[in-house]
Amino acid sequence: MRALLPLAGLLSTLPADRPALYDEDGEGWISYGALAARVRAASDVLARLPRSLAFLLFSNKVADVVAYLGLMSAGHVPALIDPGLPAPMRDGLIARYRPEILAGTLVQAPDGWMPLPGIPAVSAPDRTSPPGLHPDLGLLLTTSGSTGSPKMVCLSTGALAHNTGAIIEALSITGGDRAVGHMPLHYSFGLSILQTHLVAGGSVLLTSRSMVESDFWDLVRSGGATSLSGTPFHMRLIGRLGLDALDLPGIRVMTQAGGRFPPDLARPLHAAMAGRGGRYFVMYGQTEASPRLTTLPAASFPSHEASVGLPLHGGAIDVVDPDGRPLPPMETGEVLYRGPNVMMGYAETRSDLALGDRMGGVLRTGDLGHVDREGFLYLTGRANRFAKIAGLRINLDEVEAMAGAGVRVAAVERDGSILLFAERLEEAECRTLNHSLADRLRLSSRTLRVRAIGALPVTAKGKVDYARLRDMP
Repeated sequence: MRALLPLAGLLSTLPADRPALYDEDGEGWISYGALAARVRAASDVLARLPRSLAFLLFSNKVADVVAYLGLMSAGHVPALIDPGLPAPMRDGLIARYRPEILAGTLVQAPDGWMPLPGIPAVSAPDRTSPPGLHPDLGLLLTTSGSTGSPKMVCLSTGALAHNTGAIIEALSITGGDRAVGHMPLHYSFGLSILQTHLVAGGSVLLTSRSMVESDFWDLVRSGGATSLSGTPFHMRLIGRLGLDALDLPGIRVMTQAGGRFPPDLARPLHAAMAGRGGRYFVMYGQTEASPRLTTLPAASFPSHEASVGLPLHGGAIDVVDPDGRPLPPMETGEVLYRGPNVMMGYAETRSDLALGDRMGGVLRTGDLGHVDREGFLYLTGRANRFAKIAGLRINLDEVEAMAGAGVRVAAVERDGSILLFAERLEEAECRTLNHSLADRLRLSSRTLRVRAIGALPVTAKGKVDYARLRDMP
């Protein structure tokens, strides 16, 4: 498997005239030679600074990719931040983590910060000894980006490199593959598409356009895309529009991840891809795993269509009971993953970034499922309070907190959306709360609904009975 780092050096080994990235905002195609030169120049500037934490407001632009690769190559630690995060949430994260560098084309430099030449980045004027960064720490990703949660996933450079290589191997990505980079690059799924295709010597069409826009599909066709990935939200949309009706003769690989997708909806997409000699993959991942854990090979889909597949190279799956004891095949329990791509641990403050590995290569996923006798993993539910909505990982407890102290609420995930039950609210109040939360979380009314309820059901211990709420008609 090819290593991810140092990526600047890897870029320079690829054919200089080969297309690497497409930027829809005027730059057009950037060759590997041009990309390598820009990353090298950025790295040279950044290498003059002491090893630093960098908040990168990562938009789908070539300049931001150059900043990301330059930061990594110079040995800094980027924390990838949603550029659309409201300013108060972003400022709260900055105050908590005290980054020495702010980067990204959408960065607005605070007073006194020093611009870095040739890079969309600024350096803090005051570098008075914040807590250090562990030598193995390579990257920070948010656990629930749209809520502004302070909890971040700490990934080592080794974990990133291993998972990038394992994904390339599982999907057989080559220099002839061209992916559509439409998902946010601060999102682990979007980032993995970028990294795997660059390491494999392929190319990526970067865009901020949505699949609901006709211009998006024009770009996929005119840009010569061969690979299209998406969450269940995207795959439902493709299914409704019809792969044949979209007229995408170049697409020969489709990859679905980011949440459960019903087999009856996946089946027509697999058949359509098989009919054109292409492949349809299902993947399962978590940000805490850098981010992929399993892959369902295209050839295995007909016999295991409800499965998320087998562990990636170097990984292993166990299903355990509440006491952590392994369960035999076909028995349901919590999914436990072991592998070199597991995170170092979580961080909630700057001082946590000095800590080493706290996980020992073991990740309790919080997902429920079982393995069959061939080792294929089947997911059946979640044991914790995170929901995957349109590919975003959202903490339901934080959604409840955002509703306000004066409202008693309970949030559950149902059919790919968040349903928030609110005690004794009038319908007009529910609509107001619905709009407010949807705006803050950047979700649509289809994926977040507020519903009035007389009283929240409780268990015998007096806790909210979330199971009953999920089953309510």
